Amino acid sequence: LWTVAIPALLLGTVFDAISLSAFSKTRVLSHAEITSGLAGTHGVVQFLRYLCFLQSINRLNIPHFGTDWALWSLSNEFWYYALFPILVVGIFGTRYPKLLRAGLGVLGIFLLWFLGAGITAAFPVWLFGAVVYLAPAKIPARFQGLFTMVLTAQFLCVLFLMRSIAVGGVKADLIIGLSFTLMLYAILHQVGPASASLYSRLAHTISFPSYSLYAIHMPLIVLLAAFCESRFPSVFRHTELICAVISVFVLAYAAIFYRLFERNTDHVRRFVEAHLVRHRASGNSNIASPSSNGQRLCPVKVSSVH
Repeated sequence: LWTVAIPALLLGTVFDAISLSAFSKTRVLSHAEITSGLAGTHGVVQFLRYLCFLQSINRLNIPHFGTDWALWSLSNEFWYYALFPILVVGIFGTRYPKLLRAGLGVLGIFLLWFLGAGITAAFPVWLFGAVVYLAPAKIPARFQGLFTMVLTAQFLCVLFLMRSIAVGGVKADLIIGLSFTLMLYAILHQVGPASASLYSRLAHTISFPSYSLYAIHMPLIVLLAAFCESRFPSVFRHTELICAVISVFVLAYAAIFYRLFERNTDHVRRFVEAHLVRHRASGNSNIASPSSNGQRLCPVKVSSVH
């Protein structure tokens, strides 16, 4: 997560600083909601809070980091990654010592309490993804197309109903999450190779920088919108045109950002793992070995395992 989150926070700070210094009088920035999000939220302490994924914990009441509001859900994601193995081993890890399982169970309960209702209430929605990933593909081949169409139709109907009736909050998340999970379960049966079409190539290409796009889009959108309002006030009134232009710039920025940072996530992980393994092994590499003259032999070089 950090290979994208750290540069996203730093670049977001730069974009927000430019927006405030050059375009603070525009309507884009004079709106109370955005102004309150930008005022005094770029300090080192706030950066470290986001770096530790604390931004969605209600009891801490952490303000947004500038205009990068989308990163609130990154906190949820991090803590779900932590909670899932803790609870699974604590509840179902029968091959682990009972004391370890009990300790993990206590830790899991403490985290659920510490994280508060905002994160824990949405945890079941995240678990839907784990369920559909682990569930065996049991739909017979001759019915897979029908099931996919029916479950896709029910998802679209649920989306329409949720926009039509007053349902919000966690209840809405649970309903939409369950409906999407059913559709996704049907789609995951479609394991045949995709045809080499323009759509498949485009979908494959734009799927890579999705995390980067999510993490970096808001500060640049605010900056570009403020710039367009300040420099091209007449054109700015054409909402569709401005949105299209800004979208092109943001997508191009996300592609560059992806190549610089997110694409190298595996390289960073392997680098860290190699140095951690080497560091841990160094404590055991100076063990004395028997020799004819009673002297210690040279340490054995430990190769890293990825």
